[in-house]
Amino acid sequence: MRLPEPLRSRLEGWPHASRVLRLVEAAGPILVDNKTPFFPAYTDHGIEHVVRVMETAWRLVPEEAEPLLNASDAAVLAGAAVVHDLGMHLRPPGFAELVAPGSRFKSLRWFREAQGSRAPDRPWDETWQAFRKAARHLTETQIDTILGPGNRGIPAVAFGDNDLDHSRWTHDDHLLIGEFIRRHHARLSHEIAIYGFPGVPPGDFPVLARDLPGLADAIGVTARSHNEDLRVMLHYLKDQYRTVIEPAGAHLPYLMGLLGVADYLQIDQDRAPTVLLRLKEPQSRVSVEQWALHRAVHQISWAYEDPGAIVIDVLPSHDYRTHFQLRDLFRGLRAQLDVTTAVLSETYGTVQPALRLTKQRVETNLDSEGLHEALEFIPRRAALRSGEELFRLMIGDLYGDHPAVAGRELLQNAVDAVRERRRWEHGSDRAFTPDEFRPLPADVLVEHVRTSEGEWILRIVDRGIGMTPDTIVDYFLKSGASLGPSPVELDGIDRATAIRWMKTGRFGIGAFASFLLGPEIRVTTRHLTAERGARFVARLDDDIVELIWADDVPFGTEVVIPTADPPSRKAAFPPPSLIDEIRGFYRLGDPDVFFRDEEQSSLASDSRAAVPDLESPLPKDWRLLAVPELDGVLWHVSDTRQAGSVAHNGIGIHVPGQRADSAYEWRGLHRSRWLRFPPLAVFDSRHRLGISLNRYRLTESFAPFQDELLRSIGLDVVAHALVAGARQYPLASGPYLASVMGRDAWAPLTLCAPLGDGAWCVWWQHDDLGSVFASHRFLNDVTSPSWQRLPMRSVLGLEHDRLSISAGVVRELVRRGIGEVERISPFKATITMIAFAFAQPRHELLSERPDLSFPLLGEHLTSAPGGEWGYSVDPGQHEETPEPTRSDDTALLRELLEVEFNGGATSAAVTLFRPGTGSPVVDALAATWQRIVGGTIERDPERRREQRDAIAERHPEIRPHLAAWSATRT
Repeated sequence: MRLPEPLRSRLEGWPHASRVLRLVEAAGPILVDNKTPFFPAYTDHGIEHVVRVMETAWRLVPEEAEPLLNASDAAVLAGAAVVHDLGMHLRPPGFAELVAPGSRFKSLRWFREAQGSRAPDRPWDETWQAFRKAARHLTETQIDTILGPGNRGIPAVAFGDNDLDHSRWTHDDHLLIGEFIRRHHARLSHEIAIYGFPGVPPGDFPVLARDLPGLADAIGVTARSHNEDLRVMLHYLKDQYRTVIEPAGAHLPYLMGLLGVADYLQIDQDRAPTVLLRLKEPQSRVSVEQWALHRAVHQISWAYEDPGAIVIDVLPSHDYRTHFQLRDLFRGLRAQLDVTTAVLSETYGTVQPALRLTKQRVETNLDSEGLHEALEFIPRRAALRSGEELFRLMIGDLYGDHPAVAGRELLQNAVDAVRERRRWEHGSDRAFTPDEFRPLPADVLVEHVRTSEGEWILRIVDRGIGMTPDTIVDYFLKSGASLGPSPVELDGIDRATAIRWMKTGRFGIGAFASFLLGPEIRVTTRHLTAERGARFVARLDDDIVELIWADDVPFGTEVVIPTADPPSRKAAFPPPSLIDEIRGFYRLGDPDVFFRDEEQSSLASDSRAAVPDLESPLPKDWRLLAVPELDGVLWHVSDTRQAGSVAHNGIGIHVPGQRADSAYEWRGLHRSRWLRFPPLAVFDSRHRLGISLNRYRLTESFAPFQDELLRSIGLDVVAHALVAGARQYPLASGPYLASVMGRDAWAPLTLCAPLGDGAWCVWWQHDDLGSVFASHRFLNDVTSPSWQRLPMRSVLGLEHDRLSISAGVVRELVRRGIGEVERISPFKATITMIAFAFAQPRHELLSERPDLSFPLLGEHLTSAPGGEWGYSVDPGQHEETPEPTRSDDTALLRELLEVEFNGGATSAAVTLFRPGTGSPVVDALAATWQRIVGGTIERDPERRREQRDAIAERHPEIRPHLAAWSATRT
């Protein structure tokens, strides 16, 4: 590489010239090779680019300033030009060395601290890991910008622990690493000047901190300045050198200005300029390639009627995206010229006024009418946007008139922040104590109180990780942005860790839902790693949110929302308070949340609503369900008050104030009549369960794991029967799981598969075991023209085709049409006839009078065309029949009744079934009973215990259910 003559001549005879030239020579092979694996769209930015930057920089020096520039100036300008974009030429081994723990590339002392709005430089390995974490949350649009269309999503290098194995990096991995380098290439240029080039042994590339200690930092910080705030660089010079006029014997502010402007002016090259790297947002690979194709910049003219202006001529051959790239670049160039001109005037105006730029303004035809007429597109930046009023309408339409949603969303943020703090502590050697946070009664405080000024506020305070300015801007104030472990990241950890780190929030809309409560939100926060905090007030009407540094702020976050005055609690039926509704969403026991309502004092959490820890021994009334794609599901066996509720990651899925509404249904109407909806608690760290955006319901009306749930309930029904005997199962709805009793055994009505070829008899009686088929209620229920109301199966076997019951019979049989069996599916496969007899009180029911006997199965029941029908007997009317009494059947019925019930007048119902043809309808509950039990449960306690032990031996999956019910019984 041959240096421009003005620089070369100043270095001749200078004692340290050889060391500068060695840097130039060492960089030569890297630049000549011109391989940029992390920036494949940026071509031919090798030696030619570096030399042109030097030449352009010198062209910006006025003649009267040339005598003021010495050998040190030449050395710094040449060295800085060489290294300012050298990071683009990193190879994979070099990048792996750069970001490996213990890397020889260290952040510099002054830059390790936050400087104004400039974030501190963290060690390279921490910076890389933070980038990887953030990359897991990039949107599809952002990924498309970095990788180009048709990509496979977030590259693998963002996940796992093997991110430094460069032999496994793909093309997309390279592009994502390139985005990391783009963001930090200015810092990298500074450290290359001091420590050498990553991937090249120190002996093969100069380490200027050792070879040229007097100018190593000067070269590096000048290179760094091309993508830094020039005024921030002045503060660095003052701290490092105590002067800004001529630190290290060179005019560094002047050289920084020359390099920054010269680099911007490399936009007339045929290929995409590296100055595109300096734009705030990454440029898509497609748009960078299009730049080279269109060659938009025709020429840069230095001679113009205005001697202080430079003229850039743009051709109309460029495309839409290139046009706005040019607009952004020209805006940046003008800003660079303005700042540089001002800084040079302030620094040298009174001592060395010749140190200025020959060009201080930019003229371009980009916005000229003539160019616009020649373009094939309309040069207006257009995009889909939503207006403020539409945003207000969307919030209201999404959530309705439910201000408690704001509290729910902010509560989720607070709980997630506590979990994130614990995660951060787990990965570091620092554990924080409660004294370092605000004094709180729990991890999170949610309160609705009146301030000393009489203002009502909702206040949510946490002992969480806090927020950095970047977190506030990129996540808290951005709808749809959610920060936390990504689903792919969670794939590499065990279930316990995934649950410990899982987020309750999902959609990133907490700050926006806050406006349901009031016109503004006030936030004060401090991140665990920050020396000071930040505070801001956001209003929906504002077009900008001012972030203010806050000293002496504890770690964690405080959110305050002014609210309207609450309604009076003195009314006869006061509405639920705001805190009551917010508290109704939270179902976790950890993190601990304390709720406070000024008008109700403090409120303890409802223990019945608390979801237990999945990794701890479960309470006796909770059951664990394994579901693919989810970390786990718990269901509650007896909490009918919460029937049908769903808690997703500890947050209730329901409309505020309507906790009693079921969040899901059974798929299949016949089940809904005989099984209540158990409360569910879903642990879903990857957020795979479908939930509506407002979190009021599941996206489907039924639980997607219904079959697994019913199988689990089936196991529990069997376990309950084996342990508790013929008692009503807690989730049973109505009589359909009621016990059907025999001499020695019993079974729940709807779970018995056919046990033989004969007829079957089922009887019910209102009793303390839960058989609740009372006469009139049952009669009213089954006369509805729907067989789904009565999903029965065959039960106890009889050796006879008819059963005679001594009872009053009706004068004229009243036919109750339930529906023609042939036309009804699915029950026609298992039931072809059903009959009912409603009897008088017991003493009449068991009468031995032969003239009151009645045949239930005979010609009377087969005469109806198109199928067989149901009949009822009116207990108030009597009629003799010619059918003789079957004393053996009557004795059987008496025995069935007397075995279990003694004395008392009641009503009983008797049903006779005849087995049908075809395959029986099988559901998960009935199939589980048949698979595990295969028939009936023993009535004798000792024999039932033996049966239980045998079943537990054959079916290990039932053991947790047996243990839970045994614990309940004790």
